[in-house]
Order: sequence, then C-alpha cells, then structure tokens
Amino acid sequence: MPESIAIDNSVLSATQTCETQAALRYVLGYDSAEDRAPLMAGTAVHAALAAWLKSGGSAADGMRAFEVEYMPWALANVLGTDDRLSFANVRRVMEYWFDVHPLSSWTVAVKPELVEVGFAVPISDEIVFVGRADGIGQDPRGAWLVLEHKTSARLDERWRRTHRLSAQITGYTYAMQQHVNAPVLGALVNGIELSRLPNSSMKCRKHGVAYHECGQLHARFEAFITQRTPEQHEEWKRTALVLAREFLALKERVKTIDDIHKVRTNGQFIGACSQCPFINWCSLGRPMDARTIDAMFTYSPWSPYLHAFGEK
Repeated sequence: MPESIAIDNSVLSATQTCETQAALRYVLGYDSAEDRAPLMAGTAVHAALAAWLKSGGSAADGMRAFEVEYMPWALANVLGTDDRLSFANVRRVMEYWFDVHPLSSWTVAVKPELVEVGFAVPISDEIVFVGRADGIGQDPRGAWLVLEHKTSARLDERWRRTHRLSAQITGYTYAMQQHVNAPVLGALVNGIELSRLPNSSMKCRKHGVAYHECGQLHARFEAFITQRTPEQHEEWKRTALVLAREFLALKERVKTIDDIHKVRTNGQFIGACSQCPFINWCSLGRPMDARTIDAMFTYSPWSPYLHAFGEK
C-alpha cells in the first residue's frame, strides 16, 4: 500500500490557481516577505473568537487572546494609526463585535470541545485531506453546521458569492461528518469586515455625533448559512482527488527553485495574480538569483498537519 500524502484546501486551491504559486509555497516552502498584516489580523481574530467560544462567551477572554496574538506584531509592523489593520482599529472592531454578539444570541450551539477541530480524513488509499474547522455545532433543530469565521476588507456581494459555494466549506462539511458521525447540513459563515472605522471630529450625518464617538457603529458584520448536499460532497471529493494528483505530479517535477522553469504561470489567465503573494517576483520575470530570492521570499515550509493539529 502506498504511503499516504497529506493535502489541505490551501494546497488544492493553489494547484487549481497557478502552478508557480503552488510550487513556490507548497512544494518548495517559500512565502512572500511582503505585507503579512491581513493574515496576521485574521489569525488574531480567529484566536479571539475561539477563546470566546471556549470560555462560554467571555468577551474579556476573547479580547485578551486577540491582544496577545496581534498587539506585539501589529505595533511593530503596521505603521500609522490610519491603517485599517492597525492594532487600534482592529481592536475597536472586535470590541464592538463582542458587544453586539452575546453568546445567547448565537444561532449555532458550539461546545467548547468542538472549537478549532483538527481533522485528517482519507479520500483515497494514498491521499488524506487535512484541515481545522473553526468549530462545529448544532442549530435549534439539531442539525450539524460547521462554523467558519471569515475576515475581509469588505463584506459585499463578491464576498458572499465566494463563500456561498467555496470548496473549503464543502470539504470541511464533508470531513466533519466523520468527526460527529452524522450528516453535516452546511456551514455558518461569520463575516467580520476589517475596514477603517471613522475616527475624526467631523459630525456623522447618520448618528448626529462626532465620528470618534460613533466610529464603532460603522463596523460591518454579516453571518449566513450555506448548505451542502451529498451530491456536492461527492463532486468535491472527485475534484479534490484530481487536484491532489496534479499536486503530486508537480512535486515530482519541482525539487529546487531552479526547477521553476518547468512550471507555468497559469494564474495570469484567470486574474489570480492580484491576490498572489508572489506577484512582484513574477512581475520581474521570475528572477532566479539568490540575492533576489532572499530579499523577496522567506523560507517557511507548509505542513497541513502542523496547521491543523500543531504538529508535523
């Protein structure tokens, strides 16, 4: 029997998006040395919400976890208090989120032991799908739903459409059925917009006070349920296997950075470059000299098991 290979949604998504991105990040272990604020802020928000759920709804515990996770990094790396991802701005957003979301109003009951659930589910003899759900709980009817927290610069129709049929949610609902040994209806997507809150002395037309007094009231949150059918789960599995095998073939072709010439830049044909961490390197023509690589990349090997369970 062949040795099993772990893949996760990040690997599958990159393989679908662009060979160069998948090879750099998930085969060779490179990451961009540029702006990491969106990732770090999102991680801190997840830590805050996990602490909130595990503590039975303590906003103080949630904010404490957020500050431990984000404050040292943000104060050192996000310059300017006007940045939407400054520590002060994201803290105001999260404080208000906790103010208007008492646990008693939560539409899905999530037990503390079902917060941040790692999983490793075989989808073939040689491929294991690995991930970590933000949580899983039951609605008032007893139906199981995966909980997914999502941060964004803007909650708009594009954001809604992205997550309403996202492969990550389909894969997670498929996998978590084995964890609870029951059907999983879908997911509750909890959206938090990390935009810059108004904070000036100008008078707000909507609230009739200075913006620095009502700024938090301009924070935007949105939650919705997206369902998955057994047919969607089976189609996800078929597609995931195709992509996983493409990734394994990519690993055979790329052993070092010198092999990048063997892979294509297909992300440019679907508009993926604008969201790619390696856009600046590709815009220079994928230079291979060590000085450029060291300046533009950091070495941070990706491990699905480490991401899901905190272990190699």
